[in-house]
Amino acid sequence: MSRNDELAKNTLLLGLSKIATQMLLFLLIPIYTKYFTTEAYGTVDLIMTYIALAVPFLTVQLEFSAFRFALDNRNDDKKLSEILSTILSITLPITLVAIAILLFTSIFTSIPYVFLIALNIFTSVILSVILQFSRGIGKTSVFAIASIIAGVTTILSSITLVVLLNWNASSIILSATISNIVTLIYLIFAIGLSKKIHLKYVNSETRKPLLTYSFPLIPNNLSWWILNVSDRTIISIILGVAANGIYAIAYKLAFIPNILFSIFNLSWMETSSLHINAVDKDTYFSEVFNATLIMYSCIAAGFIAFMSVLFPFLIGNEFSGAYYYIPILVIGGLSQAVVGMYSSIYLAKKKTKEVANTTLYAAIINLIVHLSLIYFIGLYAAAISTLIAFLVMAVHRHYDVQKYVAIKYIPMNFVIVGLLLLVTVSAYYIDNNIINILSIIVATIAALLLNQKIIKKSFYVILAYIKSSTINSKLRAR
Repeated sequence: MSRNDELAKNTLLLGLSKIATQMLLFLLIPIYTKYFTTEAYGTVDLIMTYIALAVPFLTVQLEFSAFRFALDNRNDDKKLSEILSTILSITLPITLVAIAILLFTSIFTSIPYVFLIALNIFTSVILSVILQFSRGIGKTSVFAIASIIAGVTTILSSITLVVLLNWNASSIILSATISNIVTLIYLIFAIGLSKKIHLKYVNSETRKPLLTYSFPLIPNNLSWWILNVSDRTIISIILGVAANGIYAIAYKLAFIPNILFSIFNLSWMETSSLHINAVDKDTYFSEVFNATLIMYSCIAAGFIAFMSVLFPFLIGNEFSGAYYYIPILVIGGLSQAVVGMYSSIYLAKKKTKEVANTTLYAAIINLIVHLSLIYFIGLYAAAISTLIAFLVMAVHRHYDVQKYVAIKYIPMNFVIVGLLLLVTVSAYYIDNNIINILSIIVATIAALLLNQKIIKKSFYVILAYIKSSTINSKLRAR
């Protein structure tokens, strides 16, 4: 199988699971905006954001080591057991100590839903490591099925708790925790974890390279906190949790395209690691980056166009203010997706320190811009600072990564991308029904014309995959 076929197959496999799952999760947004107030949703969103921040610190970012080192040792079962067992021997004690501190602190300080938070943190830490390990050993189908299970479980538990049982906003945390547990149970059986985890496999010699790879990513995670979580914290302190609830909905909607971007980036991370030392890497990587720039931009533009029509039907009146921040955040998400493409090159070369350095610059810019503008333009400050920070990081990484791979863009691609985004964003803010429909038509036609090769390639890969599956089924039947 060629590199492009391999990349396309993994992307489609992950894509089918992610798209099906995330479209279901997308349906939760109207439910949350109908049943919860901006204050209640803003509070729980802040809690979930802090949990997302805490998990990478507690794992010491060893989930990335689980993927990268498992990928290098796919054919060595003993080494794979050493990698996973050693990582869990580090992350689990750290997590248990952190939870103990959290519970002790709650005695003296009011922390809402503290036991739910503790359980969610514990399950999230284990799940993040196991999921990345499953990708590292080449179990892409297992990873895809696990994603579907996680999404469906979240949907079912959320509908049960919120709509049927009329629980408060804590149901968001509980449904996420139930999803973690069910997904973990599946993974235990799917990749035979009971045979791969044991104290006898813990290896001090394996521990050092794992930590050497992951440890520089901790400052990187702190920088991502400044980029993402600090926005929510600043908004909650200065503008209030109700404002954070509105911004949280805008952010969730705007970053839906990033679900699609992340699907490709997951596949790209594996492909780039496998082919980072290829003789023709400069040409190959440049082709991929040019194609994905166009593809990502078409997705972003199309999303903005469709959201101008769909927004009133999806979001409750109390959260209607979220409408105005979406295009800015969508373009910020597009920039973040490009940043993720460059990240894969650093991780493939095992240059994790440089990942942290480039993220730190953007985080500082984000913080300065946000604090400088929030008193003057309110929530727009958070959206604009996010956009500027990701744009700066994308440009910086482009030039920095040239020492590893000489990536060259086609200049005309930027002209096409700029015009397409300008048309859809302008139509969005004009907010006229006829213009919005015309914007959808333009975005759809542009996406089909500009991505013909990718669409054709995907079609052929799907046919080949179906044909291969049918043949294998017949052989097994015999």
